[in-house]
Amino acid sequence: MSIVLLREEDDDDYYHKLLYANGFFVCSIPVLCFSYYNIEKLEEFFHNSSEYSALVITSKHATYALEVVLKKNNLSFSLPQNFYIYVVGKSTELYLQKLGLSSLGSDSGNADQLADYIIKRKIFHLKPLMFVCGNLARETIPDKLRNFGLTVETISCYKTIANDNFPEKISQFIKQYDIPNVIVFFSPSGVKFYFSEICKLCADFERTKILSIGQHTADCIVSMNKNVDAIAKRPTPDSLLEAIQSVFDISGVIKF
Repeated sequence: MSIVLLREEDDDDYYHKLLYANGFFVCSIPVLCFSYYNIEKLEEFFHNSSEYSALVITSKHATYALEVVLKKNNLSFSLPQNFYIYVVGKSTELYLQKLGLSSLGSDSGNADQLADYIIKRKIFHLKPLMFVCGNLARETIPDKLRNFGLTVETISCYKTIANDNFPEKISQFIKQYDIPNVIVFFSPSGVKFYFSEICKLCADFERTKILSIGQHTADCIVSMNKNVDAIAKRPTPDSLLEAIQSVFDISGVIKF
């Protein structure tokens, strides 16, 4: 059974490891790519980090922008005491660890749940929080935190664009392995680019099961008049595996 993940493969990719271990053939093909900007503003933020109480990150691509700042200045991150970093998802947490940074909130399934987690800790945030995001980010976290009296500033540091190589890559996959049994969407922007610009260039996957990471991504798929066969409740490999097994009524899980 073959699965296509519409995202970029990581080094030592746990999605691949877990799915392979449970008998699936998996291939990651990114439907999106990213360009980075406002790096100078990020540099300024770190130089003035003592004026803030926290950094909020909901995408691993925002951590890539942090790494650009690190390499550009040949520096290690030095943050003040009582400064916190909040993230959604284990992959973002793990990438920050590679940069020598610890974080909180990675078990949050989405931005809304992370905002709730931060609000419970609002006593630690008399100073502003900085939300680092992409150009298509929703205002879920800033709006919710502001409604509870917290001050939030925002730096947009990456732009999401369609991956021009995707049609060729998915066509190569089909020629070699046939139509995938499962295709997994990781973000609303990936859904929009796929169905509005890219899917029309590729085969029509009528037999393919469609899965999403999170409810918001699922809602976006439905808005494209497509059915969602299962939803991974959290942005984790284990949650995705559970969703796949629910579609195909498979029992028994191999974990690491």
